[in-house]
Amino acid sequence: FGISHEKAETMLRNKFGIPEYNYLTTVISFKNIKYAGLDFDNVHFLFQSDGINTYMNSCIFLTHATSLSEAIKIEKNIADNVLNKYTLFEEKDEKGYPTHGGGFSPLWDGDWKTFNIVEYGIGIHTDIIKYSNDLVKIYGIPYAVRIIYGPYNYVKEEF
Repeated sequence: FGISHEKAETMLRNKFGIPEYNYLTTVISFKNIKYAGLDFDNVHFLFQSDGINTYMNSCIFLTHATSLSEAIKIEKNIADNVLNKYTLFEEKDEKGYPTHGGGFSPLWDGDWKTFNIVEYGIGIHTDIIKYSNDLVKIYGIPYAVRIIYGPYNYVKEEF
């Protein structure tokens, strides 16, 4: 995290091949990626810019699911097995779907005196998304489970 779009693009191309989507300096996306021994349908690397520099500030791994019950099983497996190095808490989102979160932002310096839960807490989380009926008609995929790192705020914009 924090690496420039230019450097990240070179590294990601070397590791995963040609991106499915590469939008200027904000997103690099891949399809059908194997990472840490797991298969993901999509992986998105997101960037923020201060107008001069870019910073990778988020990464989203997606696994498609054909039903809500399948999505719930996938999410549970990810929380219990894939992300077991993190201390995660479980909640329900606004739709009642399970979500897990934990870890800390890589921007936190480790000093509890400077810790701010809003800024540095929940470095990683899972969720289940339900695609719109229009997308389901086009792609035939009703749900996806996501592992989301970030977004981490590298650019400090304030009034």
